[in-house]
Amino acid sequence: MPARSIDLALPPPAPLLPRAEPRAEPRPHVARSPARAQGPASPARFRAWPLASRATLVLSDVLAMGAAAAVFATTAAALGWPQPAGETARLAVCLGLALVVAGQAHGVAVHPAAEVRRLVLTALTVTVGAAGGALLMGVPPSAAARLALFGAVAGVTVPLFRLASRLAWSRARWWGVPTLVVASRASAPAVVDTLRRWPEMGLRPVALLIDGPEHAACSGDGGPALVAEASGLPVWGRPERGPLVARAYGVSLAVVALPEHTASALARDLDLFSRFFRRVLVMNCTPGARVLWTALPVPEGLVGYSVGGRVGRGYGLLKRLLDLASAALALAVLAPVLGALALWVRLDSPGPALFRQVRMGRGGRCFRVLKFRTMHAGAEGDLASLLRRDPALAAEYLAFHKLAADPRVTRAGRWLRRFSLDELPQLWNILRGQMSLVGPRAYLPREITDMDGLERVVLRTRPGLTGLWQVSGRNALSFAARVEVDVHYVQNASPWLDLYVLLRTAPVALTGEGAA
Repeated sequence: MPARSIDLALPPPAPLLPRAEPRAEPRPHVARSPARAQGPASPARFRAWPLASRATLVLSDVLAMGAAAAVFATTAAALGWPQPAGETARLAVCLGLALVVAGQAHGVAVHPAAEVRRLVLTALTVTVGAAGGALLMGVPPSAAARLALFGAVAGVTVPLFRLASRLAWSRARWWGVPTLVVASRASAPAVVDTLRRWPEMGLRPVALLIDGPEHAACSGDGGPALVAEASGLPVWGRPERGPLVARAYGVSLAVVALPEHTASALARDLDLFSRFFRRVLVMNCTPGARVLWTALPVPEGLVGYSVGGRVGRGYGLLKRLLDLASAALALAVLAPVLGALALWVRLDSPGPALFRQVRMGRGGRCFRVLKFRTMHAGAEGDLASLLRRDPALAAEYLAFHKLAADPRVTRAGRWLRRFSLDELPQLWNILRGQMSLVGPRAYLPREITDMDGLERVVLRTRPGLTGLWQVSGRNALSFAARVEVDVHYVQNASPWLDLYVLLRTAPVALTGEGAA
């Protein structure tokens, strides 16, 4: 089959989000909301986004170096170390600049968990090289040791500040790399949903090219219109328009998700796109499946479905030690808060302050999870009769295994659920080894019949106080979607992913994002 050629007879590109003036010829469907909120498209705007985004990363690295210097100076003063000589100070400044420059090599479009791994390894490599070079230059060993300590502190502050910067700026309209999504009608909504759900990856979707019949792409027969309305992005025709968009608007990154194409047809498409786009990411998703990213050490951190290797014993031991230390410290610090919340629950409605429920843990072993009671006493027994009386609630519970406006929830319970404070007693379950800080959801034994055989994957690890599904939509996700996200976490578990989930948990809990 001959390769498809580029349609050179296309009309001059109109703005991806054009104004609604009349035109004599057909034009691509443009979604009215929320794409219009992004403003008119222009080459200057698209080229400015990556520069502005990179500036935020440079700023975060500089602030991280300042924090590292402050921590190092405070530690040195507390230990009574002599102030560093001028030569050592100059070497420390050079080391900091080297770390800032090296950190920019990772770019904007990368998954934060993969970026943390790279930054830590980069800091380690640069620090060891700088300390070794200083020794070769005749610097005293004590000064080289101080230099290495400064680099070690910077190796902690730089990734933390970089993660915080991504989480803080990623919601801005101008943050990220403009990305063209080339997909089938079935996979386009899932791809766009993935890119928007994790904007800190730096892939900002701006337009769609939908694979399908030529007339369907521009005639407005309803197919592209439905895709555009579902994704909130303009549809600009078929994949052959990709080179035109790249030239006219300076869009340098394309995400390709064409699962219906044969291997040879996909190879021809990628050859065409690679000649016009600086980077082309391929998402191997099957039609109708959810699209997820991976935190494995791959260049972009986004390759569709991916399965990690077996988790090493070192990672499991480190995770358990961190769980014990964090849970013990949190219980000690939060004891007055926990007592006040328990008293509030008791005063708000009759019944005990704590609610115990049997959940499945690692290996399928059941345990009693602790939570603050958020429902009226005896509400568990009222669920069946409630669902029988209201078919709409029954359908909602069937899809989500939760009710957004559950009449059984108390006034205090609504507030506790919104900010996830009802989960705090699970710190005791973490101390007992039944749960972890980060992990999949703790599922009910009766839910195993709805997990489609995926429980054997989810139950490979301890359930978590927080997890990937909690920071990816929480109760806005259907039950099946939550299971898929948990499976993805288990198959890609790593210290970097755990750190990313923990840092992303704070803003989600404080804002109540996705809470029922």
